[in-house]
Amino acid sequence: MSRGSQARKSAKQARRRKRLAARDSRWLEPADAGVDGLADDIASAAAEFDAWISSRGWVLDAENATDDVVSWVYPPSAREVADESEPVTRVWIAILGEDEDFPQRVNAVVVGTGMDAVGLYRVTPEALVEGIEGLESYRPGSPLPELG
Repeated sequence: MSRGSQARKSAKQARRRKRLAARDSRWLEPADAGVDGLADDIASAAAEFDAWISSRGWVLDAENATDDVVSWVYPPSAREVADESEPVTRVWIAILGEDEDFPQRVNAVVVGTGMDAVGLYRVTPEALVEGIEGLESYRPGSPLPELG
């Protein structure tokens, strides 16, 4: 593992620990209907998103799922990669309770690219729905798809 990927992994783990600690400190009792209603809305939206993307041939990536992130991969896009590039086109949602997370935003990365700015997308669910065919048809060497 390169220093850069180790640093990103460590930073990601630190953010997750911080997020979990903050969540535990502000945890509300289930009797708060507003919080339950919001959680139910997000769960419902996530289930609807899962049904839609699964119907297109995307597969839930349970190996990389956490309490806060759910990921799907597009198996027909899988390729051998020699570096730290993504070996398959991936879409994920982050449910962290921040304004910029699901259901306001979804994330995607195309096969053969990494988590840098090239090939990484943070878009609205609507933009993903409109541009999903571009993600599905992308192969390394092709022009990058454009999403909202």
